[in-house]
Amino acid sequence: MTTREHVWDSLPKVEQKAIWDKTERNFWVNLRSKKDAKNKKIKKDFQLLINEVQLKLSNLTGQQSQLKELQSQLVRELTKVKAELARTTNKYKEKANQLKHIKPIPRIEPINGTATGADRPDEVDDKDRMEGIEHHNNEAAETLVDVIDANGNVIGSVE
Repeated sequence: MTTREHVWDSLPKVEQKAIWDKTERNFWVNLRSKKDAKNKKIKKDFQLLINEVQLKLSNLTGQQSQLKELQSQLVRELTKVKAELARTTNKYKEKANQLKHIKPIPRIEPINGTATGADRPDEVDDKDRMEGIEHHNNEAAETLVDVIDANGNVIGSVE
């Protein structure tokens, strides 16, 4: 027998029961306090997780509302752009139709050995082009403009 067992056996039964009850009570109290501490820690960690998730949810809700507002702004801008595009397209079509109905001016082709002269019924003959223009002399040009100050005095002339 070991010393512990010998001491235990030497105690009276009533005292053994009292010691046993106290030890058992202490065991359960200790076990409950450890369980309670563990449960408190679990509850605290769980509450922290809940708070983090609620914070993330709040942030996401804020982002969602910002994105919805941005989406509605973009929809309004897109509507404006589509309307402007439609107006521009209509103006383009109108101008294109106007250009179709304008009578083209006949082009004068340069005359070379193989090309034929263009028909120009609205124009006068080339021989008469310089008619009415007189060349008297080749002197220096006369004064065209006088430069005058604010009081009306002639400062000089511009040729």
